Amino acid sequence: MSTSRSIYRKSEVDRSAYRDRLSEVAGVCLLALSLMVAVGLLSYSPDDPSWYFKETSRLTTENLIGPAGAFFSEALLQLLGLGAYSVAIFLGVAGWSRFWCHKHEASWSKNFGLVSMVLSLAGLLALSLQEVPFKGAILPAGGAVGHLLAVYLSSAIGEAGAFILLVTTLFAAIMVATRWSLSSAVKVVTTWQHAKSAELITAFSHFRESRRKVNLRKRVVKKHAKQALEISKDKTSRQDDPVARAEQAKSKPSRQEMLPFTPKKGRWTMPPFTILESRPEEVKLDDKELMERAKLLQQRCHEFAVEGQVIQIHPGPGSRRSSSSPMPGSSTTRSPRSRKTCV
Repeated sequence: MSTSRSIYRKSEVDRSAYRDRLSEVAGVCLLALSLMVAVGLLSYSPDDPSWYFKETSRLTTENLIGPAGAFFSEALLQLLGLGAYSVAIFLGVAGWSRFWCHKHEASWSKNFGLVSMVLSLAGLLALSLQEVPFKGAILPAGGAVGHLLAVYLSSAIGEAGAFILLVTTLFAAIMVATRWSLSSAVKVVTTWQHAKSAELITAFSHFRESRRKVNLRKRVVKKHAKQALEISKDKTSRQDDPVARAEQAKSKPSRQEMLPFTPKKGRWTMPPFTILESRPEEVKLDDKELMERAKLLQQRCHEFAVEGQVIQIHPGPGSRRSSSSPMPGSSTTRSPRSRKTCV
C-alpha cells in the first residue's frame, strides 16, 4: 500500500514539474510573439505589399518582420485600428505570467475581460476619433470592429449613451481581468491628492513668509539709508554754514593741558612710612549717655515683665556690655549668676 502511495506521489510531482516546464515554454513563446507583433506594428508602412489586402509595385517590404509582419500588422490595424497595439501588450503580460508559472483562478473570466477591454477600447477610439492620419495614410481609429460597435450603439442609445456604456465596459473589463479595485484606486488618488495639497499649502506659506521677510528687510534698509542720507545732508549744510561752524566750535570743550608729573630733584621730600600704621581710635566716654542707655535697658526689660537693675557698664571700642541683677522676688532670682547684656 505504501509503495503504491509513493508511486502516486512521485507521478504527481512529475506531472507538476512537467506542467511547469510547459508553462515556461508557453511563456517564452508568448513573449516572442508579443515582441514580433510590437516590432511589426512599429515598423508598419502603408506602402508595404500584404497578402489579401493590397498589391503594390514595390517588391520589398520595410517591415522588420518581413511580408508576414506586414500582413499581420495590416490585418490588426484594419480590424482594431489603434487598439491593435494593446494586443502586443496583452500578449506580453500573458507571456510573463506563464513564464513564472503564476497560478490564475477563473482564467476564463480573465480571458473574457481581456477581450472586452480590446473591443471596448476599439469602440471608444472609433466613436471619439473616427479616422486619423497614420504614417501617410488615413486609418480608422477603431478599425472595422470599433466602427461596427460605434455605429450600432449610436443608433440604439445615441452617442452619449454609447460613450458611457463603452467607458463602463472598459473599467469593468479591467477589474475582471486584473482583479483591480476601483475603490482602492480612488483611495490612493485621494490620499495622494491630500498629501500634495498639504505640501503645496506648506510651500506657499513658506514662500509668502520668505517674501514678507524680504520686503521687511528692504523697508528697514531703505529707512536706514534715508536716515543716513538726511544726516549726511545735515552735516554738509552745517559745514557750509559759517554760523553753524562757529556754534559747533564754541560748544566743543577745550582740551585740558597735560600737567608735569615728573618733579624736579630737591623740590619735594618723601613722606615717612609711619603714616601707613593704623592708630587706635580714642573712645570718649560720656557718663550721661551711658546712664540714659542703662535706663532704656531697664525699661525694655520691664516691658517683658523682667525686673532688674544695671549694676556696671563696660564700654568697649565696638559695643558696650552692661551687667544687670534681678530684683528680689522675681522668678529669675533662683539663678545665682548675673545677666550680662551687650548694648
